[in-house]
Amino acid sequence: PTPITNIYFTPYLEGRNYLVGLNFSVTIFNSGTTIQVAQFTATVDSSGKLLMPSTISINSGTYDALVSTSYYLDRKVVSVSLVSNTTIPLPILKAGDLNDDNSINSLDWSLMTTKWFTNDPVSDFNRDGIVNSIDFSFMNSHWAEAGD
Repeated sequence: PTPITNIYFTPYLEGRNYLVGLNFSVTIFNSGTTIQVAQFTATVDSSGKLLMPSTISINSGTYDALVSTSYYLDRKVVSVSLVSNTTIPLPILKAGDLNDDNSINSLDWSLMTTKWFTNDPVSDFNRDGIVNSIDFSFMNSHWAEAGD
């Protein structure tokens, strides 16, 4: 089999539209298993996509992909077909995991409260320039949730 090339992933973050320059990690597993076949970190390019590095050599097939970035819950897309020259949309990552433990709870809230009414770029999920109830609403809507 020939290894696949030119695989792009399109990430999405709750509350944010502009992702250019942000780093994401993508882990690829054999479909339905925990057997990791590839992992990479990439920066969102000007087209809003992540390119799987050409140094990763996997064959076309069906895989699961786990995506993560700081301050958001990890999410997995399952049974995705990876073939050359394709773009895979990733699930929307949920906002609120300020301590990066892949769950949203009182520890995250305690970090947000110290940034209340500031322009802290970490806690300001919707990027309107101020940490307020709008940002808390993202966290609150996923209270006690964990990532994949």
